[in-house]
Amino acid sequence: MENEAKLRTAQTTLDNLSQPNYSVMTRRETPGSEGYKVYANISQIVDALASVFPIFLFFVAALVTFTTMGRFVDEERTNSGTLKALGYRDQDILKKFTVYGLTSSLAGAILGILLGHLVLPLVVYNAYNADFDVPPIELRFHWKISVLALILAFISAVIPAFIAAKKNYVSNQLRSFYQKHQLPVRKSF
Repeated sequence: MENEAKLRTAQTTLDNLSQPNYSVMTRRETPGSEGYKVYANISQIVDALASVFPIFLFFVAALVTFTTMGRFVDEERTNSGTLKALGYRDQDILKKFTVYGLTSSLAGAILGILLGHLVLPLVVYNAYNADFDVPPIELRFHWKISVLALILAFISAVIPAFIAAKKNYVSNQLRSFYQKHQLPVRKSF
């Protein structure tokens, strides 16, 4: 009897309840969700940097390598002229510069590939992991980008060294002995 009274009271209370209103919100709409918006903006900035930064760095490295290989060939004029006078063939002298360009470009490209795949992602991850709770990083190796970097390193180091050496040493044996004439530097104030 006492239980029946409690049941009737509970049923009356249930009948007098109004229909509830539900609000469905995404993470971006929830009050206090500014962290998600900030994280989304930072992710877009990092994506933009990740698409431009490697290209910019590679072109800077290619220009430096191109210039360095040309200077290396010019600085070795006397030595190469001596080798030519001693009877070394043009191919041997060209091989010296192309092998140097190949080893330096391979070493730089392999170092850049390793740092770009292993170290740089960890640096960026650790920088943003301090402010956000993010899942563990998954490092992946990108074969296409790596092969492209090796090819571009070859193009920017070996080919310029070969062209500069061929231009300077194959044409005239006696001219190879002399240092390249430097143009006077003008200073203007």
